[in-house]
Amino acid sequence: MVALDDVVIGSLSTLEDEFRCDELAYLALTTKIEQPLRDRWGFSLHRTLAPQGYCTARDWNAGDRNYIDLAILKDQVPAVLVELKAMYTFDAVTDRHRHMHFISELSADIERASQRGSGAHVYGILLATHPDTQVTDEYHGIVKYADQINRAIRRQAGAGRVRSRAIDAVDHAFTGFGKVSSGELCGGRAFGVGVSVLWWLLNKT
Repeated sequence: MVALDDVVIGSLSTLEDEFRCDELAYLALTTKIEQPLRDRWGFSLHRTLAPQGYCTARDWNAGDRNYIDLAILKDQVPAVLVELKAMYTFDAVTDRHRHMHFISELSADIERASQRGSGAHVYGILLATHPDTQVTDEYHGIVKYADQINRAIRRQAGAGRVRSRAIDAVDHAFTGFGKVSSGELCGGRAFGVGVSVLWWLLNKT
């Protein structure tokens, strides 16, 4: 039998390979990255697991209008449930500590999923889009949150500082949350900005 946990973690860590060159950067700067990443991940899991008799569902209807971002099913019974939440690295370096809002929402989603999938392995994924430089004026109105990106980079004296502080803040917030793994997807470049997507994988404990 396929080791589902290994498949989930392994496919997430190489998910950048499912996108065309610079596509992930473009999507991360122009839309909420949670859905495009979920969709590519779902299809990647489908290709791997369908021959083993598993069904990978996107927006799986768990009943009572409760939908789970990704579900791996065996004979209609959930084996793995995954909830995703997306933010930006600048959210973790603001005075209001906005990253805690996303973490609280993800925690609630994980708890809800665990109630819908008795016996299933339940994971939560926090995603953080990280631009490696400021957005130039010509792309304001095209790149989402350009002002917030630029403000954070200026206040932290560089994008590298934003990234390191964001990682420290999220790692600290996840103390005791059952973090399984973390990593970073290389998104390429778009609009003159290099982009990566940081991720943290949590397991329901």
